[in-house]
Amino acid sequence: MATIEARQAKSWVKCAACGEMTTKFNKFLQVVKDNGKDARGERYCVRCEKYARMNNEISDYPQDDGERHLREREAYAAYQAEGCTSAYWEDRDNGYV
Repeated sequence: MATIEARQAKSWVKCAACGEMTTKFNKFLQVVKDNGKDARGERYCVRCEKYARMNNEISDYPQDDGERHLREREAYAAYQAEGCTSAYWEDRDNGYV
């Protein structure tokens, strides 16, 4: 998993998706790996954020993974108590859970 950081350009930055050049002192998006290092060649202009997310496995909440997992387990337990675990998977795939 990786994260996206908005940064201020110290020099010209070329977008990996559209090729547009971000000028000095303007914002650009940098993909950062789990180990805290910048992903090489993964700089995007602000308008190409969707391509940054498509090209990389982006985690919106990197420090929240444990809590999110617990919430998912609680939701599954609630469906299980009602006897409809198959509905849980359908709802999760559709984004309801």
